Amino acid sequence: MSAPKQVHYSAAKRVLKYLKKTIEYKITFGGKNPVLNAPAVVGYVDADWAGDASDRKSTSGYVFMLYGGAISWRSRKQNM
Repeated sequence: MSAPKQVHYSAAKRVLKYLKKTIEYKITFGGKNPVLNAPAVVGYVDADWAGDASDRKSTSGYVFMLYGGAISWRSRKQNM
């Protein structure tokens, strides 16, 4: 915040454009037609490799879903 650069402004604009395009998205639980024979709990994990251009730190995250609805999630920049 003390010395923002063009790359930071561009990133903020990209986030705002994404939010505008996904304004109707919702987190849901269950639904009218649950998938039969699907596991009740599903987890996804991912990370990028040095994805932050300003400090080259990685970001990792996870989401756990129960019958299609997100019940736990986290994303954070690694501190090393």
